[in-house]
Amino acid sequence: MLPVSFDQCAGWLHPAEGARGIIICGSVGFEDLCGHRSLAILAERIAKAGQPALRFDYHGCGDSAGNAEDPERMTVWKRNIRSAIEFMRARTGVTEIGLVGLRLGSTLAAEIASEIGGVARLTLLAPLATGKAYVRELKALSRVIGPSLEEPAPGEMIVAGFRFSPETVASLGALEPALIENAPAPHILALGRDALSTHPVVTRLKALGCDVTADVFDGYDSMMCDPTASKVPDATLTWVANWMVEGAPREGARPVHPVPATITGEKYAESSVRFGHERTLSGVYCRSPNGTPKQAVVILNAGAIHHIGWARGSVEIARRLAASGVASMRIDIGGVGNSFASPNGASGSLYALELRKDVSAAIDWLTSQGIAEVSVVGACSGAYQAMHAAVADARIKRVALINQLCFVWGASYQIQLSAWRATKSAVINAAMEDEAQAANEASSVINRLMPYAKKFAKGSFNALMSLSQKASAGLTKSNIVEDWFETLSARGVKVSMIYSDNDPGLTELERWLGPDGARATSLPGITKRTLENADHMLTPRHAREALGGMLFEMLGVEEKVAKPVEDEPAAAA
Repeated sequence: MLPVSFDQCAGWLHPAEGARGIIICGSVGFEDLCGHRSLAILAERIAKAGQPALRFDYHGCGDSAGNAEDPERMTVWKRNIRSAIEFMRARTGVTEIGLVGLRLGSTLAAEIASEIGGVARLTLLAPLATGKAYVRELKALSRVIGPSLEEPAPGEMIVAGFRFSPETVASLGALEPALIENAPAPHILALGRDALSTHPVVTRLKALGCDVTADVFDGYDSMMCDPTASKVPDATLTWVANWMVEGAPREGARPVHPVPATITGEKYAESSVRFGHERTLSGVYCRSPNGTPKQAVVILNAGAIHHIGWARGSVEIARRLAASGVASMRIDIGGVGNSFASPNGASGSLYALELRKDVSAAIDWLTSQGIAEVSVVGACSGAYQAMHAAVADARIKRVALINQLCFVWGASYQIQLSAWRATKSAVINAAMEDEAQAANEASSVINRLMPYAKKFAKGSFNALMSLSQKASAGLTKSNIVEDWFETLSARGVKVSMIYSDNDPGLTELERWLGPDGARATSLPGITKRTLENADHMLTPRHAREALGGMLFEMLGVEEKVAKPVEDEPAAAA
């Protein structure tokens, strides 16, 4: 698996000897977060089956340049797919092309295949029926995931913090996948939440003379319910991989050698890197295009969200830091995102203490670049790993712990996490069904469900944390969490504990460290800050912007904000 870049898009090439190059076209926003890990595994399986595979982030999405709110998204994203096909042919010398599309990616891939011709095989995963229906579903999803803490502008849509401009919403709504004019490929595999026998796109493709295999996407709901709860649909991925390589030339691709893969903006330059033991870990190194950085920040995963962060927040802060001369490395710990230490994802190991070694491996890489001053930032489970890494690795000078839910991991936590993952897809589906029934009165679902959800969540966390503290108390007479903070303070480490107002983690903080964490904040170098009107994942833009300000303060760096362009002086009369 090699990092690549083209058309200002970041991608990963999975080399193989076969001559059919498979381009994987994912979805965008929340759907991209949920499907990312599974599509990475799909690419690996296609390569192991003998054919090279390429996956990438669209412009303005993931690790690519730009912003999702930039204009002409549909046109640009289709151009990105064309560029990916051209890149695959030029880099590997393949003689055939196959396309795999997920959700929006299925529509874009089919349209491109219809336009260029010559695509050998096409797989449509949960294809869209109409653009209007897709927009309705996204709007419903935005309400089900959680009540918005910020109001979208007129015509704008915000889904889990990912913003779609009015122009993009209109373009999505205007999509008509069933009006495709030309057969995109002779052989097509279409998998949906049902068998798709009456799906308008499948009906149209058959009318165009395509050989269409339509069936159920086993495991779709569990894959797309939440990035941390997501379960890899193992059997389905194997089926798709084998179907895509069927009849393909087993030889013909050129050997592929690593070359620098850099994405650049006006004030940042980014490179995907492999690091750690046997280079099994993955990260994105971001720095200013000018000068040599004196310090760097390691940005950790929150849950099983890959390194771009919830609502692309990790990308946002990395590029803000770069503009002010601070480098960063947003990493995937083992079993998450592009780090293939575990074949099927983290599977409950997000709190495994050995993962702190992944943080140290990232610091090793940064110090090899001549950077001696390193800080670590983590949210949720990432805060847990950041804290324990800071205790174990004396090279860490500063650490930001954002909405930390757990200080001491135990069996009771594992039970709760497993139960939450097992039921997440069912909860989302039930809420979406209720949302559909209340389509003309959208807010009623949230108004009805959220008070109970909040009460349940708070009660569950309180009970869980109480059990954990009681279990830990039997192991030591001292307060081990206090001991850790005393160790960090004595070593001169600056610790910034940052919580959203009313975050469930505040209960854990009080149990271990007293009201408002006073037994820690009374120590030199340790502070606690609050993010107002924010949720656990910092979904609202204002919360992420405020967090950035707090991080700059912790780092002792003044943020360089772009100056507004002054009006030209009026011409003399």
